Amino acid sequence: MTIAQRQGGRKHSRFGWPTFFLVLIVSIASFSLSAVPYSPSGSAEMVTFSRATIASTENRIAVVKPIFSATAYSNAFYTFYSKYSAVPVGEYVTTDLNLLNRTVVDEWGWSERLGAWFESDTARALHLVLGNTVTVINEIDVDQGGLFHDGERVYDVVILGFTEYVTEREYLYYKQFVASGGTLIIMDACTFLAEVTYSNGYLSLTKGHRWEFNGTHAWKSVRHRWYEDNMNWVGSNLWKYWAGNHYNGITVNTTNVLSDFIRSTLGENIYSSYRGHEENLLQNQTETDVIGYWNFVNASEIPEYPVAAYMHKYRDGVVIHTGIMASDVISSDEFFSVFLAASIRFGLTGEISQWAYPEPLISGYDFVESTTALYEKYGGLAMGPLSGLAYCDINFNVTENVLRDGYRCNLISVTGELVEKVDSDHPVLHDTILQAQIVNNSCWRIDINTFHIANGNCRLTINATWGGIHSSYAVDETIEILYFNVHNNWWISTLPLTLPLGSLLSAAIIIVVYNKLSRSICLREKMKSGKLDFLVLTDIMQLDLEVAY
Repeated sequence: MTIAQRQGGRKHSRFGWPTFFLVLIVSIASFSLSAVPYSPSGSAEMVTFSRATIASTENRIAVVKPIFSATAYSNAFYTFYSKYSAVPVGEYVTTDLNLLNRTVVDEWGWSERLGAWFESDTARALHLVLGNTVTVINEIDVDQGGLFHDGERVYDVVILGFTEYVTEREYLYYKQFVASGGTLIIMDACTFLAEVTYSNGYLSLTKGHRWEFNGTHAWKSVRHRWYEDNMNWVGSNLWKYWAGNHYNGITVNTTNVLSDFIRSTLGENIYSSYRGHEENLLQNQTETDVIGYWNFVNASEIPEYPVAAYMHKYRDGVVIHTGIMASDVISSDEFFSVFLAASIRFGLTGEISQWAYPEPLISGYDFVESTTALYEKYGGLAMGPLSGLAYCDINFNVTENVLRDGYRCNLISVTGELVEKVDSDHPVLHDTILQAQIVNNSCWRIDINTFHIANGNCRLTINATWGGIHSSYAVDETIEILYFNVHNNWWISTLPLTLPLGSLLSAAIIIVVYNKLSRSICLREKMKSGKLDFLVLTDIMQLDLEVAY
């Protein structure tokens, strides 16, 4: 019986785990050579431009969905007003109060055509798209402070449709928005007429529209909730409601910048399809520029204050108002498209002279630039044939929030399609698509292993995939085609197999030698202690002979 047999291999177990880890480390080192960190050391060579375009301004435009006014008109407040119109001043009403406290409806109400305009071809051509370049918020959002974040304005331009009923907090947030430098575009008259209270999904009348309500009873009250305050910072108040044919267009003949722009685009006397509904009177001419005066059909109807489209400065911001109910006809009247687009442009940039309707309000002329270059993995910029491992870096000047045809997009992925022997009659596609990895927020990298490529000319086609935000919109496009030559010496092509096999063979030799030497040392120690028998001596003599030879 040998020593190994009699001792159950206990001596071998002493160095079994170190041996295992030694083999593991050597193997990992051989297979991980291609994962050594590297960085470009040369300058890029090829620059291309994507059809995707950069948004020249952030998404700083919001349109408010007037759900509070829509709720008031949904078999609610006006049913109550009609039923109790004859109640004298000073008398309390305690019945049908549920009509003054209703569940909020998620609708556009009288502003339905304004919402639809933002989904029209006209808006799309201007790059004004709901949910993309234009954020849709509702009055609950405004009531809860959605126009600001950490005290700073979230938007530069806020657009209102028919906003007759607002909470006090909402009203004050609009006022603060303008005071802090924002542009508030009001498309419809009868704005900020009455106060309501919102809580837990319910809307209640508070004060205005000739009524007041405290939750237990209602009584006749004021028509305008913020009459003096409106004159101060909005510049106007509701004049009247009427039906019929009262207007035949607008005259834009003032020195206001928007008036100049509209006049150069459409002319001075503009025929409009608006006939009459509800209008505001421009009562505050201080810090106010008239854009255009609405023309009355009957001169006897002209009021003391003008009905006008105007721009009113309040502290650091501005209110731009049509003076009438533009939502009634915006979908069919070019004037209001020009008016709204020009107002948004002014609110975003502070000027209007460098823009012409209907150019995109958010520029479509700044192309996404991609710069590509090939590198030897352990060298610099590839200047000749590639050999061994290489990589291609694709640097973009933008990777997200890219504007394409009115949609905001993100760069989702970059891939490379490698074709071998491009100078032959029948090009052979490489087995796989090369998937790029993100290096940082502006660089993607494609690793290329030329060991598996036959020597000769190759073509690398680089593709980018852009995905839409808030939509399923996506597009693939080729952004660059690179040609290069592969030239591997015969021994280089064997490296992928030679390195791991050589490493494993070296590890095996080390293990054998280590085991033999350890066994010899162990037996000699036993012999010195006088504990060896005849069989052991025989093993030692045999081992010495093996080592000697």
